[in-house]
Amino acid sequence: MIKNKVKYYHGSKKKMKTKNIIFISGMLLDSRMWQHQVLSLSEDYNLYFIDYKPARNLDECLKLVDDLIQSLSGEIILVGFSLGGVISYEYAIKYPENIYRLILMGISPNEYSEQDQNKFSLMKKSAMKGEFQALSNKQLPIYFSNKVVSDSRVVQELKSIVNDCSRELFLSQLELVQNKTDRTKEITNLELPTLWICSDKDQLVDFRHIQEMSNKMKNSKTSLIEGCGHMMTFEKPDEVSELLLDWLE
Repeated sequence: MIKNKVKYYHGSKKKMKTKNIIFISGMLLDSRMWQHQVLSLSEDYNLYFIDYKPARNLDECLKLVDDLIQSLSGEIILVGFSLGGVISYEYAIKYPENIYRLILMGISPNEYSEQDQNKFSLMKKSAMKGEFQALSNKQLPIYFSNKVVSDSRVVQELKSIVNDCSRELFLSQLELVQNKTDRTKEITNLELPTLWICSDKDQLVDFRHIQEMSNKMKNSKTSLIEGCGHMMTFEKPDEVSELLLDWLE
């Protein structure tokens, strides 16, 4: 069902579950990116998927998360991918007492480089001129490892989601990305159990920075998926599910 911008997947009704997992997807993505994880986790957890597309800024994103968490009872496990990871760790920094565990995937808390910001500016200018395509074949090497070809099933799954998005949504979420600031110090000080899932072929996130920062945290673990690009739930869904299950147990 859809209620208050939240999709809820109840799974089995045989028993009452007191463990809740809240998934926050990446830029232009939605609950479909987690379809494999639904199959793996729905028997033991209540699964929620936050739709932050209507949010105009980070504060509104955080309010969507907080409104949901305040309505739930039991343990809260927050899972964020890419831009959803930014929203997740920002919430954890602000309200660490509300979260039982934190899982961050395909995201680094450091500030984007000047080169990255220039790329974002060019993307914004092109979109505003009407030259907009959410995902083109030329962009595939940014998101997938070299083993994934343009006509593969995983690429088509991703395109079916992001290419439905409007130019207005793209510009709105791009602004969220551009406004990302360095939160390394604040995250290093977090004490709640945290799992970082990284890919060694990710063109957007340097997993070595994540490993170094994770080692400084009191209760943190880093898991590395080999031979995988940024879109890990599309390219290596089985490995993502196994890592989640192992750590949550």
